[in-house]
Amino acid sequence: MVNRSLNVDNDPFRPCEDNEEILGPEIPYMSAIGGLMYLANCTRPDIAFATNLLARYNSSPTHRHWKGIKHIFRYLQGTIDLGLFYPRNSAFGLVGFADAGYLSDPHKSRSQTGYVFTIGGTAISWRSQKQTLVATSSNHAEMIALHEACRECMWLRSMTNHKQEASGIASGKEPTILFEDNAACVAQIKEGYIKSDKTKHIPPRFFSYTQELEKNKEVDIQYIRSSDNAADLFTKMGSFSTPQRQQDEYQNQNDDESERSEDDVVQPTHESGNKRKGHCDTSGKSKAKKKGTSSSSRSWKQLDICKEYQVWKDSNAQSQHILNPVGNSGRENFSFKASKPIPTTSLFSDSTVRSRQSRRKVTTILHSRPVMASSTALISDTEAWKDLKGHVEDIKKTHLRDLMSDANRCQSMMMEFDGLLLDYSRQCATVATVDKLLNLAKAAQLTEKISRMFNGEHINSTENRSVLHVALRAPKDAVIKADGKNVVPEVWNVLDKIKEFSEKIRSGSWVGATGKPLKDVIAIGIGGSFLGPLFVHTALQTDPEALESAKGRQLRFLANIDPVDVARNIKGLNPETTLVVVVSKTFTTAETMLNARTLREWITAALGASAVAKHMVAVSTNLALVEKFGIDPNNAFAFWDWVGGRYSVCSAVGVLPLSLQYGFSVVEKFLKGASSIDQHFQSTPFEKNIPVLLGLLSVWNVSFLGYPARAILPYSQALEKFAPHIQQVSMESNGKGVSIDGLPLPFETGEIDFGEPGTNGQHSFYQLIHQGRVIPCDFIGIVKSQQPVYLKGEVVSNHDELMSNFFAQPDALAYGKTPEQLQKENVSENLIPHKTFSGNRPSLSLLLPELTAYNVGQLLAIYEHRVAVQGFVWGINSFDQWGVELGKVLATQVRKQLHSSRTQGTALEGFNYSTTTLLKRYLETSSEPQM
Repeated sequence: MVNRSLNVDNDPFRPCEDNEEILGPEIPYMSAIGGLMYLANCTRPDIAFATNLLARYNSSPTHRHWKGIKHIFRYLQGTIDLGLFYPRNSAFGLVGFADAGYLSDPHKSRSQTGYVFTIGGTAISWRSQKQTLVATSSNHAEMIALHEACRECMWLRSMTNHKQEASGIASGKEPTILFEDNAACVAQIKEGYIKSDKTKHIPPRFFSYTQELEKNKEVDIQYIRSSDNAADLFTKMGSFSTPQRQQDEYQNQNDDESERSEDDVVQPTHESGNKRKGHCDTSGKSKAKKKGTSSSSRSWKQLDICKEYQVWKDSNAQSQHILNPVGNSGRENFSFKASKPIPTTSLFSDSTVRSRQSRRKVTTILHSRPVMASSTALISDTEAWKDLKGHVEDIKKTHLRDLMSDANRCQSMMMEFDGLLLDYSRQCATVATVDKLLNLAKAAQLTEKISRMFNGEHINSTENRSVLHVALRAPKDAVIKADGKNVVPEVWNVLDKIKEFSEKIRSGSWVGATGKPLKDVIAIGIGGSFLGPLFVHTALQTDPEALESAKGRQLRFLANIDPVDVARNIKGLNPETTLVVVVSKTFTTAETMLNARTLREWITAALGASAVAKHMVAVSTNLALVEKFGIDPNNAFAFWDWVGGRYSVCSAVGVLPLSLQYGFSVVEKFLKGASSIDQHFQSTPFEKNIPVLLGLLSVWNVSFLGYPARAILPYSQALEKFAPHIQQVSMESNGKGVSIDGLPLPFETGEIDFGEPGTNGQHSFYQLIHQGRVIPCDFIGIVKSQQPVYLKGEVVSNHDELMSNFFAQPDALAYGKTPEQLQKENVSENLIPHKTFSGNRPSLSLLLPELTAYNVGQLLAIYEHRVAVQGFVWGINSFDQWGVELGKVLATQVRKQLHSSRTQGTALEGFNYSTTTLLKRYLETSSEPQM
C-alpha cells in the first residue's frame, strides 16, 4: 500500500515531476535514507515501508521528498536508539549515523554498529561486527556500542576529509561531535567513572581508546536531553534546515491543506472512533482548526505532526529497494535492502479506516507515538476486555453474601494440586466472570506467551533476553533452550559445584585462614539478591528438618549500605569463623560492593589481606573483577542474564547461602517444589491452573473493579518475609505505564502489595481492610505447624487458635455485619454506624499441607507465575525494571557533590532550592569525618 496526502501536490511519496526542484548536495537525502534503512532493517520495522517508498527517489529527490524524511524523523522524536555525527562548523549537516542502542547482542557476546554518511549526495555505508567485547546487560550493551561508534569516528572524519578535499572543499579541523542521550554512556567515557569503583557495568580496559580520543580532542561527546535527542537534532542541525525554516515550511503545508473541502478532511479520534473535522495535535487529541489561523506563535517543538493520508493499491509496494554504497578500502560494504517483503503495517497505521464510495481510498493517521509492526492492539481494544468492562455493572449489583450461598459456584471455585488447596469463592466474581476472564486470556494469547517463555524466546524485549528462571529448578534430564542451547546442563554444573563447596564448608574440610571451621555466613546482596533468599531462609529456620541441618550455624543477610546494617550483621561474629558471600552479577552494584569492601576491611584488619581468598566467595559472572577484589575466581558461582534479580532465588544467588546453612539436600527439595508448580503452570488447562487463575483474578480486581492494592496475609510467622519478597516481584515487574511496545496504557496495571503474618496484621491494618478501603486479600494457611504447641487446659492448640482466625477473617470480609443484625443484638443506635461492616470485600484462601522446603518452593513459584500471567494479559514487560535507574543516576551527582564539599569545601551548585537546603543542613550538621 502507498500512503499519499489528500492534497496530491504535497504528497511526499509522489514521484518527481518535471517542474520540481531537485535537492542540492547540501541536503543529505541519501544519508538520511541510509540511516533510516539501517534502522528499519535492524530495530525499527515500523518505518520500513515508508522509508522504502522514499528510497525509490534517491536519484532525483525533491524538497517534497525531504519533507517526507522529516516526517519520519518527527515520528521517531523521543527515541533513544539514534546516534548521529556532525562535524563542527560544517555546512554539510549530518555526516554519520550510528544505532548504538539495540545492535549489541549480549547472548552472543557480539556488538554491531552501523554507519552511513554522505558527501555530495552519495551514501557510504559500513557495518562492523565485533566479538571482542562482552555485554552483560542492556546498559552495558549500549555503552559498548557507543564505544565502538566513538572508536570509528577517526574513520568517519578521514572519509569526510578525503571527499571534501577531492571536491576542492576545505576540511575542518574541529573534532567530530557525537550526540548521545544516555547519560550513563557519556559519563562512563567522558567523566572517567570507569577508573574507580563507581563503575556500574564496564571494565576500564574497554574504554581506554575512547578516552584517548577525548583526551586528544579527536571526538567531542555531548550529552543531550531526550527532548533534544538526535532524531530532533537531525531536522535542526546544519545550514540546510533551521527550526524557523521548518516551521515556516510546515505552516505553508498546513495552509495548503486547509484549502481542502470539508468532504476531503476526516480526522479520527483515538478513543471513540468518531470522526471529526480538524487537525490532531501531538498528544493525540483532536482539535478544530479554523481556516487562516496562524501557528507562528507556537514553538517549533509544539507543531502538530499528525498528518492525514489516503491510501490506494500500488503494484510496486512490495518491491525491494537497494542502496548501493560507495566502496571504501579496507572496510566491508553492505547494501541496505529489505530482507523480506515490506510489511503493510508500518509507519502509517491503518488502525483507523473509512471507506470512500467515490474512490477506493481509506483514511489513516500518522501517530505521534511509535506503532511497531510487531505489536498487536492493546488488550483493552479487544472484545473480551470490553465484555468484562460491561460485566462490571452486573457484579456491582451482587453481594458476596448472596454469591456464597450458591454451593455449586463455590465448589467450582476450589482447585487442588499436589497437596495445595485454592479457594477463590470469596472473590467478587460469578462463574460467568471466570469464563469471561478465560476469554480474556485467550485474547491476550496467554498460551502462546507462556510457551514462548518456556521455549527461551527473548520475551524481555527491552533487554533482549530470555526469561528462564524455570530452568533453575528443572530436573537434570529436562531440555530448556536459550538461543538454541540447552541451559539445564549448565544450571546443574553450578548446582553440583555449590553442593560440593557447601559440603566442604559444612564438614570442616574447608577452613579459614587460622584453621578454624567457617560456621557463620554473611550474604551480601540487595533487591532480589537479598529479599528472595531471606524469605526462604526465614521460612526454613523453624522447619524441623532444616533446623536440624543448621545446628551450630548462622546465616545473615547484609543489604543496606546504612552502616547500622553492617554493625548488626557482624555483631557477635568472629572473622576467623565467618564466610562472606558477595552476590553481584557484574560485581559493580554500588551498594553491594561498598558493603563487600567494608567486610573485606573487617576481615583483613583481623586476619591480613591473604585471608580474603579463604573467607570470601562470590556469585558473579565478572571473574576479572572478582579476582581483582581478592576472591579466587574458582570460588565464583555463575548465573545468567536470563535470570532476573527478583527471580534469582533459585540460582546460586539463593542456593549457595541456603546450602551453606541447611545443606544442599534440603535446598534441592525447595527447588523440586518450585519445579512442580512450573510443570503445573505449563501444562494444566487454565480453568484448573492455579497461577493462571490467580493472575486473572488480580487483573479483574485491578483493571476492572478498580482495587489498586493487595494484602498478603500468611497465617504463619515463618512466612514473615514472604510479603516483602512478593512486593518486589510484583511491583517491580508490573509497575509499568506502557505496553511492551511502548504504547501508553489507558488502564491501570500493577498492585500495591503489602502484608504481615496473622494475627499480627489484625492488630495493625485490618481496621482499614474491614471498614475503610476495599483491598483484596490473600490468606495463606498451613495445616500442620512447624513447631506445634499443646498446653494442658487450653481449649485448642496454639496453631488451632491461629488458624481459627485464618478461617474467620475471609468470611468477616465477605459477609460483613448489617445494621439490622446489630439492632437485634441491642447495640446502641449511636454505635450502629460505627459497628456496621459493609462486607462484599474480596479475598482468596490458599491452604498448604505443611511448610517444608518443598512447600516453600511451591508457594514461591505460584506467585512468580501469577505475576507473569498478569503482565502477559496486560501486554507489558514484567521482566525489566527501568524505573529503578533514574534515582541512581541522580544520586551520582549528589555523591560527587558530597565528596567535593567534604574534601575541598566546594560550594553546592546544580541543585534546586529544596535539595540545596537539605544538602546544606546535612553537610553542616553531619559528623562524617573529612576524607
